[in-house]
Amino acid sequence: MKSSLSFRFGVGVIASLGLAAGAMVPQDPDPKSLAVERYGAALQVWEDLAKAQETLAERDTRALWSRRLAEAAAESGALPARDAFAQHLARMEEMMVIVRALHDAGRRSTADIAVAKFYVAEAKSLAKR
Repeated sequence: MKSSLSFRFGVGVIASLGLAAGAMVPQDPDPKSLAVERYGAALQVWEDLAKAQETLAERDTRALWSRRLAEAAAESGALPARDAFAQHLARMEEMMVIVRALHDAGRRSTADIAVAKFYVAEAKSLAKR
């Protein structure tokens, strides 16, 4: 009798632990909510970077996050892909205007101009997808 009770108790404990463990296993998150989370994070980074003065490395970071923002906006459905990448292109063209003005004032090099031209060309390519 005692062994039967022990067996039943053991099975009950194991079953309870199994249910509890199943409850602790994370469920796959909704891809749409992950995309919305990514978009929100990319937007925050972009807004913070847009406020900063730029060195070449910071401009690379800004261009990268502009592209990531466009990708996240399109993936999350916050914007149609065409609009998201058009906004990325506009941001890169704006960056080009600023870099040219700084170059003309002697505060940026021809390398800075070349990098900005690359980012505009890349954004045009992405906008055509």
